[in-house]
Amino acid sequence: MDFFFIRETLFGMALCHTIIVDNDEKGDMVYNASSPDELALVNWARFCGCVFLGMDENNFAMVSYNDKIYKFEILQILEFNSSR
Repeated sequence: MDFFFIRETLFGMALCHTIIVDNDEKGDMVYNASSPDELALVNWARFCGCVFLGMDENNFAMVSYNDKIYKFEILQILEFNSSR
C-alpha cells in the first residue's frame, strides 16, 4: 500500500470533524465531540500518530504528524447529522 495514501487518510480523519479540544485539570488534551463516530475516527488517527491539536487564533486546524505541526485552512463545515 502506498504510504502517501495512508498519510492522507490519517490527515482526513484528523481534520474532517467538528471536535473541540479542551484540557483537563492535569493539562492533558481532551476531545469533546457531538458524535461518537467522529470521536472514534479522530482517536484512531491520534493512535496512528496524526494528532489533531485544535484550531489556532486564525481558524486554521493544526495537526501534529512525525514531529511536525501542519496547519490547514478550514474551507467548509458540514455539521454532523444522521443522513451524513
